Amino acid sequence: MEQNNCLGIYLSKKRATAVLLSRKGSHPEVLRCFSVQDEADGDSSEQSRQGSSPAVQIAQMLASEGLQYGEVAVSLDCTLYTQHNLHSEFTEHKQIANTIVFDAEEALARDAMDMALTFTVTGTDSTGSQATVFAADRAVLNEMLDGLQAADLDPTAIEPDILCLARFLEQNLSLPKDANPLFVLFSQRACHIIKPQDHPLGPLVRSFVVGASQNKTVVLTREIPLTLASMNLQKPVDSLFVANQGDDQPDIKALSQTTGIPAQTLDPSALARADKSLLDDCDCQVEFAMACGAAIAEIKHIKPSDFRRSFAPYLGKKMILQRTLRATSVFVTISMIALGLYFQLKVMRINSYIGDYDSKMRSDFVAAANYGKPPRARRSIISQLDQIHRQIQDIKKGDFGGEGSIPAKLTYMLEAINKAPAKISLQVSSVSVSSKAMSLIGNTNSRTSTNALYNSFKAHAKLDPIISYRERANRDAFTITLDLKK
Repeated sequence: MEQNNCLGIYLSKKRATAVLLSRKGSHPEVLRCFSVQDEADGDSSEQSRQGSSPAVQIAQMLASEGLQYGEVAVSLDCTLYTQHNLHSEFTEHKQIANTIVFDAEEALARDAMDMALTFTVTGTDSTGSQATVFAADRAVLNEMLDGLQAADLDPTAIEPDILCLARFLEQNLSLPKDANPLFVLFSQRACHIIKPQDHPLGPLVRSFVVGASQNKTVVLTREIPLTLASMNLQKPVDSLFVANQGDDQPDIKALSQTTGIPAQTLDPSALARADKSLLDDCDCQVEFAMACGAAIAEIKHIKPSDFRRSFAPYLGKKMILQRTLRATSVFVTISMIALGLYFQLKVMRINSYIGDYDSKMRSDFVAAANYGKPPRARRSIISQLDQIHRQIQDIKKGDFGGEGSIPAKLTYMLEAINKAPAKISLQVSSVSVSSKAMSLIGNTNSRTSTNALYNSFKAHAKLDPIISYRERANRDAFTITLDLKK
């Protein structure tokens, strides 16, 4: 049951928002949402600070309510990373991933070993790719990850919050295909501007800190044109969606007039189809959307832009399961090969025995059963012996087989000879009977006697004789060739 749920966490240094989503159905269902705050003072002891960290508070809240979940995904606050637009000479994602760290190291003049990096490809051309690179301090992320793992919250991925926010909008907001919108969302400390792009390009994004005393309408009037100019869009934006947190609401009408873009408000909780009562413990709807976006990547099996991949690849239960399955597959494959070789050797050994017995039986067959003739090469010796054995059994029973069988032909010949007159004084020199032909060679005391013998054969219902004569020592020699009548 717990594997059907995924926990998304928006995380900054001092606060966090957790959202529990269910995998069931085509649209993820929000099961629980709450925010926590680290209230510890700077003079507090290390043990006290660890005990009040947002990760520990989230774990305690989940345990107290008995909430179960499978995977954890984290959306990292924009104050913990920097954003840079870089150019890569490659267009293949794998090649970019293998080289972007060197491009970032050169552009930022900072040791790559001190950075945790992730990126999205925002455009391609004949010279390569444009990428938005997000760089965070590796030591800070290591400390944050240690705190999460100590609270038994080992995230599968740690992503920039603005990318999680863009994913939330993409998965939950349906707009006309020809629409070209721009999204502006205020969290408690920052403003996030998002311009979606067609798949597979990543969104064009920008985040910047907004002070509590600043007028949001004035800020947007200044920053939206600058942001659009830096994005260098091919098609002008035709709609503006604004989501705000707090009492200082931007003047939507004034914003539309100033920017020339029709503007309207946006309610993230309504997009998520979440019950309003679930948001009572959530301080910020935009942070709620960021946490949802992190969890959606796991639920929808979307490949995240993951900081962890560059400094601490995920080694949780999913990885363990994958490695176990891989090892099991290798073991099963080796076992099947070994088993196959064992049976193959056994079959080869048996075939060798069969070959030896067949050779011996063929030599015995020639001497004992086939009158010195070799057996048929394409027919097993067993089947040939079975045929001869059946013939012998038939002869013992008085069944000589069909009219074309040798015993039947020999019987017809003896019948014709027995019906010949006794006075012919027959002397037989040889009798030849085969499956194809039969003949009788001999002599009588006169040509008349020979003709009488011939007439006896001719009178037989089954025989068709042909005779030849010759004189030999006062005897009339003959050769009678016999065929079966058709």
